[in-house]
Amino acid sequence: MIDETKRKSEEPETREDQQADAEALAAAENGAEPGDADVLIDRIQRLQAEFENYKKRVAREASERQERIADQFLLDVLPLYDGVHLAFENYNRDHDAEAFVAGIERIFAQFEQILKAKGVARI
Repeated sequence: MIDETKRKSEEPETREDQQADAEALAAAENGAEPGDADVLIDRIQRLQAEFENYKKRVAREASERQERIADQFLLDVLPLYDGVHLAFENYNRDHDAEAFVAGIERIFAQFEQILKAKGVARI
């Protein structure tokens, strides 16, 4: 019984469910039978469970979206990090300042491409 209630609370509400809710509320307002109160309480509990499931799902989806955004940022920035690391590594080995500056300029161009792809424009 509990599993059935839980499953039903996770199912989307149909037009028939909405109509039944409206009819039950109208009956309650018009002084319906005492047994109808149990039906209303059950329906309210189901709606509350559906809403709690909705809030949990939205929070989980927001968290997953944030993780994807962070992952994408890292994928965009890692090539820049690798380029800077390689430039310093080569400079320490060869002490060629011109090659180092040229490498940093290429990294800066990559950085500008990333910003442009993200919609960032120079003001």
